[in-house]
Amino acid sequence: MAVLALAEIADRVGRRLVGRAGYELSEPDHTDAVRLLHSTFYGYVRLEAVGGFRHRPLEADASWSRTLNALDVVLRNWPPAT
Repeated sequence: MAVLALAEIADRVGRRLVGRAGYELSEPDHTDAVRLLHSTFYGYVRLEAVGGFRHRPLEADASWSRTLNALDVVLRNWPPAT
């Protein structure tokens, strides 16, 4: 149940970020971007929940901040669909 709730939250956040953050993505790019964000959010939370980041010296929060910055760069420079 918690995993399904997490997946739904990740999907909703991804859709809202892409739609409201000024990234100017239309279909099919919008759907692809939402999927990228969803999988990143979901995967990060799941790994952190099971201790998947404990084996690294860098704090997970520092990595998360860099991840968000990288996602912003990707979304602002989204490649055209082929």
